[in-house]
Amino acid sequence: MENPRYQNFLRIQRASTVVLALVLGTGCATVSTNLQSVSVSGPLHQPGVHLQRTTDSLGLRVSPWLAIYGQSQREGRISGHTPVNAAGVYQVDTVTSANGTQYYENASNIYTYSGKNFTWQIPKISGGVGFDIDLTRSFSAIFGMGVSSVNNEANWSALAGIGFNFGNERFAGRLEGAFTWETIGSSAQFVRRIDYFYSNRTEVQFFTENNRRMRSGNYGALTLQSTGKTLTFYTQFAFGSQNIASLAPQNNTGSSDADFVRSMKFVTVTPGIAFTIADNTRIVTGIRFLSNTEIDETDSPFLVAPLVQLEMSF
Repeated sequence: MENPRYQNFLRIQRASTVVLALVLGTGCATVSTNLQSVSVSGPLHQPGVHLQRTTDSLGLRVSPWLAIYGQSQREGRISGHTPVNAAGVYQVDTVTSANGTQYYENASNIYTYSGKNFTWQIPKISGGVGFDIDLTRSFSAIFGMGVSSVNNEANWSALAGIGFNFGNERFAGRLEGAFTWETIGSSAQFVRRIDYFYSNRTEVQFFTENNRRMRSGNYGALTLQSTGKTLTFYTQFAFGSQNIASLAPQNNTGSSDADFVRSMKFVTVTPGIAFTIADNTRIVTGIRFLSNTEIDETDSPFLVAPLVQLEMSF
């Protein structure tokens, strides 16, 4: 008669073999996606400028605006690149077999990437119109749309959100938040790295995405202003996020990282002066200083854009 302990040992061994075979067959792995380089064209993040109404009654404000950029291209380094070798190149080993060609990460990739891998082609001029609808004395609904051109291709933008107004006789302020959409053209190069638990090598897959699509974003803004009847001084502080590139599911390994979206974050400061030219009309001028917080090695810390806006109240 066989020893019961021995029988239990055999059962455990068989079960372990089956589990191991299943795990190996499903190809369990950790997957990471790196954006190696990207060239983007399209409008920059544009929070609207909304000041206190010039009239006491509730209503609608329509604000056509125009912005002029001093740069046509902005270059730098975006974070997230894979480690590279001593020459600054991401080195891979090529293995060819009956199953095709496979790429594996080389052990010499131990250095931090220090080159430039980001380019943004900026429209020289962009314009649009904003709508500010009073819901109550304190709350407003905001909408807007814009258009610009890069390389003779039209780029559209839109926003929708809500604002909260506060203040007294000496000063006024406004908090607002909005969702944004911009037409962005991008050419992006991705590396997908797959680490199987049963292998000490990292498999590498290369992807390139070239597309033009309406991408989403958002912003929050605080505007502080004086309450002069003829001249109004204001400063707007805004922080926003804008999607610039994405990798669609390809060769899905079962990881939740199969979809990859990269966003850029922006900080904008806009000081300016508004001139009242009629009871229901004023001209809003300003200079927009925009900094992208995730791009290093740029030619200048800020992108500067003069802003002119006509505001009509109804």
